Amino acid sequence: MKEHNISGIKVYDYGDGKQTIIFIHAFPLCSVQWESQVEFFKNKYRVITYDIRGLGYSLYSDNFPLMMEDHSKDLLEICSELKLSKPIVCGLSIGGYIILRAIQIKPELFSKVILANTRAENDTNEILIARHTIISQMKKGKKDLFLNQFLKNVISEKSYSNDKIKNRIREVMSYQTPEGIASTANALATRTDNVSSLKNIDVPVLIISSDEDKTTPVEFSNTLKSEIKNSELEIIKGVGHISNMEAPEKFNEIIERFLLK
Repeated sequence: MKEHNISGIKVYDYGDGKQTIIFIHAFPLCSVQWESQVEFFKNKYRVITYDIRGLGYSLYSDNFPLMMEDHSKDLLEICSELKLSKPIVCGLSIGGYIILRAIQIKPELFSKVILANTRAENDTNEILIARHTIISQMKKGKKDLFLNQFLKNVISEKSYSNDKIKNRIREVMSYQTPEGIASTANALATRTDNVSSLKNIDVPVLIISSDEDKTTPVEFSNTLKSEIKNSELEIIKGVGHISNMEAPEKFNEIIERFLLK
């Protein structure tokens, strides 16, 4: 494994396959989220993960706010600096938001796209208020309270009763600093609505959803499927929002089948 530092972004580079897959993690996690995918794919592909700015080991200065545009341009800079030619890109939740905006900026960049447990719509007023609550909790030193509440919402009841899955996801979330969580919550609130641009995507797209995802229900994936012309939808049963950690074998199987087409 090689490590790169690209404008303060910590990038992890595995394998040496001819085709590259970039995995972009969810909020409030970091690149460790993809450990099962790295192990599965690194012997067949060049696999790249990274900590989005403000989370994991990627630098962030709280002197300036972060917006979603920053995250999307970080992805484009990583592709440019590493001279990636037509990579495959996979993003879960905020990772998908980052990808959808990056495609608007540079539509010719990616060869295939995987959008997991994500949506094209921007935040409703209700969700914007919830983002403010997260930032307020971080300011008041209530990170543990936030993580305990958030974890219940982003995994299924079955996963929550599985200590191995629940504790691992919470552990990865606990790595993140209050400042990083707050800055990412702010960035989430600043994303654009991308529904109208979905019809312009002309590369193969795999959409992954979960039937117990309370954060991003299947209806949002149905919108992606109906608006993206060359797309297919797979729904994983019995898991919630963090589908790749709740059902890693099924998640990997779905992606591998898509990549081999």
